[in-house]
Amino acid sequence: LDIVRLLQQKGANIEAVNGEKDTALLTSALKQKPKSVALLLGLGAGKDAQGYQDNTALHYAAGADNQGDLACARLVVAARADRTKTNKAGKTALDLAKESSKDTAREMVALLEDADPVARAFAELPDELKALAGEALLHPAVGPKLRELEARAAEGPLPAAEALPYTRWAFGPEGRTLENVP
Repeated sequence: LDIVRLLQQKGANIEAVNGEKDTALLTSALKQKPKSVALLLGLGAGKDAQGYQDNTALHYAAGADNQGDLACARLVVAARADRTKTNKAGKTALDLAKESSKDTAREMVALLEDADPVARAFAELPDELKALAGEALLHPAVGPKLRELEARAAEGPLPAAEALPYTRWAFGPEGRTLENVP
């Protein structure tokens, strides 16, 4: 993980592809490396990128090549990957999960068929992976609001009426908090 951070800090392209046309995220999902998947998502890796045979990270996590890793799938789903993407064989991640003989195949199918798979995936992720993925797992509207509030808070205290409603997200590498409570 440290090498991924170092390469990113030095300006390496996290969307670079290997000879199979897979990005680092796709390779991490294929190799069943949930910590790497979480970190790469946190660094902004394309969750819907397609590589070898048009597989996505979700295809690999769900069981392409009969591999699959439930933690990787939960991460990619929680990051709101497109579950409808098909590979060159015309299969979705759900199709691959249904064909898988792995012990976790039933759980994978349940995750991908869930009415709210993002909430389910997020709830089932360990805190360590949530922290590595950081803002990649936040609702798309929350990340920009978090950055705005952090920037404004750096300039001085926020008015209580504005700061108090944002108090419930306990999440991310710095333990940031943000939630808009109605």
